[in-house]
Amino acid sequence: MKFLCFSQNFEVLAIKSQDSEIEHFSSLSEHWWDVNGPLRTLHAINPVRLNFLRSCIGVDGLSILDVGCGGGIFSEELAKIGGNITAIDLSDELIQVALSHSALNDLKINYQVKELKHFDNSTQFDVICCMEMIEHVDNPNELLSDIATRLKPGGILIGSTLTRTPVSFALAIVAAEHLLGIIPKGTHSYEKFLLPSEINTKLQNHGLSLFKTNGINYNPLTGRASLSKTITSNYIFAAKKND
Repeated sequence: MKFLCFSQNFEVLAIKSQDSEIEHFSSLSEHWWDVNGPLRTLHAINPVRLNFLRSCIGVDGLSILDVGCGGGIFSEELAKIGGNITAIDLSDELIQVALSHSALNDLKINYQVKELKHFDNSTQFDVICCMEMIEHVDNPNELLSDIATRLKPGGILIGSTLTRTPVSFALAIVAAEHLLGIIPKGTHSYEKFLLPSEINTKLQNHGLSLFKTNGINYNPLTGRASLSKTITSNYIFAAKKND
């Protein structure tokens, strides 16, 4: 089902292909580290994502894979708290941004332009992070299967995405993209949003047990984000691979 925004300034919202998703985010590469730029909400929720991860697992010395790392906003924070970080993205432009920025901060992060399924199956990680990416892929089942394969037994997946409800459509697309302009237009496709129950089912199908979920709230007036017990739009979750 597609929603139409009843304003001549609004675009008709449709499902984007994965190639167009990559092109969209690559076009934002020069603004990736501008905390007041078009990706300011990503910077605002970054501490919240990190706090959630740290409430689930200590990362010092662990091998961590950041899937869909973009320009490295989350990868750098993981490296700062002692993780051994490999970070991958399909955008060469964003990986170049990530490499340049991590060099400025003398951070050792193994950045690669690579698709997760192209890792050798014997390569496994203690933790895999997949932040704000699930809603941008064509096949989330395939993505979660690849993640499960590359997690060590007992390993942890930390992921975040958006729920598919009229409220999330109003907040994440109508308000955030069109009315307030706090994220670039065309960032989201509503049809790719997933209910928490759908995520849970997909995780179970791939041998992953969901053990923690929180909503992520963002206040555009203050520019601050926080965790919530209720899920209205964005949410973050943790799942453990069965031993």
